[in-house]
Amino acid sequence: MSAPIVSAVCFSCCQAMNAARIHDKQKLRSFWEQKIVQHGEQMDEEEERRRSSALARLREQWLVRLDQRNQHQQSFFEERIRRAQKAQQSLRKLDSPEPADRAGEV
Repeated sequence: MSAPIVSAVCFSCCQAMNAARIHDKQKLRSFWEQKIVQHGEQMDEEEERRRSSALARLREQWLVRLDQRNQHQQSFFEERIRRAQKAQQSLRKLDSPEPADRAGEV
């Protein structure tokens, strides 16, 4: 008769262990689900902080200013080159005698 008692004790022990395992699995799962939710909330908060940050607006303003400055400098240098080319053309005209002058000399 000792065998059935041992089996009954062992069976109830196994049931208790299985219940503990299930409980531990549920507890573990609940723990990680909470961690995932917390992480998602932290990521959302960080994204909101970045969006509301003045740094992004300042960066955009500086990029616009830099682009305008570069365009202004480019147009300034293009204008200087154009004026220099005009001046060279004027000097070439002065250096070379005109065909009308040659006709009058002959």
